[in-house]
Amino acid sequence: MNAKIKSCFVIALLLSTFLASPGHAQFHATTLKNYCDVPTLRQTVVYVDDTVMIDGRTDWAVRLSTKLRGALLHGEMVSVVRLSPATGQSQEIWKGCWPGVTESERAALHKQATWLNGDPVDEIDEQTGFFARDFGQALSSIYVKAKQPANRAAIDPAKPPQREILRALASDGSRFGQSHVTIRALVYSNLAENSSLGSVFQPPAGATLDFGKRLQTSLRRGVFYLFGLGEGMPAASINDLVRSFWTNGLRSMDASVEAVGTDLNLPNVFPSRATMYSIEVNVNGQLLDGRLSLLADRDGTIVDSWISVQRLAEGTSSLSGTYVCRDDDSCRLDAIADNGLLTTVAGSETVSLSGTNKEGMTGQIAVKGTASFPLRVVGITP
Repeated sequence: MNAKIKSCFVIALLLSTFLASPGHAQFHATTLKNYCDVPTLRQTVVYVDDTVMIDGRTDWAVRLSTKLRGALLHGEMVSVVRLSPATGQSQEIWKGCWPGVTESERAALHKQATWLNGDPVDEIDEQTGFFARDFGQALSSIYVKAKQPANRAAIDPAKPPQREILRALASDGSRFGQSHVTIRALVYSNLAENSSLGSVFQPPAGATLDFGKRLQTSLRRGVFYLFGLGEGMPAASINDLVRSFWTNGLRSMDASVEAVGTDLNLPNVFPSRATMYSIEVNVNGQLLDGRLSLLADRDGTIVDSWISVQRLAEGTSSLSGTYVCRDDDSCRLDAIADNGLLTTVAGSETVSLSGTNKEGMTGQIAVKGTASFPLRVVGITP
């Protein structure tokens, strides 16, 4: 199968997953419109490691497109970035903003339908098709240019090739510094880092990973989902070492890590509320500043949320729990800092707050079985 046919095959698979909804409109235009002016709570960046492109293997792209279809907000920007670990560089291939709407938004649009102008939902359906097409072409272009036989992509842990995945990610670091909203980063890679920064095959015992300092890069506001773990590496026993290396390494770059695994583990939570807070936490009489970013669905379940406190050893942590606000603007947060801020024990700290967005919230960070520290937050404009 030549490259052109293979490319079409990949795009067809992607389109089939995006367009598999009943009553999809026939295309009347040819291009994706600009929906990027729609206010959004988050942006998504898809990073694709070009060293794991294997001839005939396109399941990663289908899984990615299937998961994303139900996890994008109207107006959410999606970028596709090619990672080249052989050189430590990255290249943005494409970006576009999702035109899809929720069921309640669809119902509201249906009411705007007229005999003269038609049903605006038809245009939305048509535009989601164009998004799928362009997104598929971007993934396909990476696959076609980088695909290689499986035996060439395989890695012998005893003699691993040089791979600078961290430097490739860091080369896109300005994206995180310039963003005013949370960046959900989906990384498809076997995570086989083997460079001067460190190696997943020979991790230093007891050493602190300081990639943020060494690369002078902060991935702040980044929430990472990594999948493809161990692809092309026969020894599954190394997966725990790889997972630990990447989780701790990304945290050293001020990022939150939600999942590291063989498959893409995106939660089925559709955020409808987002708030950014400025933090002041009192740690034994010392006032420390930071940020708290909360995204929650209508039931209060939080997703892609994080807390960051300056000058703490574990400065950034993802959060899980609930964030509920009533009509009178009174809100309450009950969450767990998944990797901890004041300790290194995962899940040992809770963050509790109550109050209003207008006047701020107060509460505490509590360390299980030891102490609690007063916490005050004030809502800010992202």
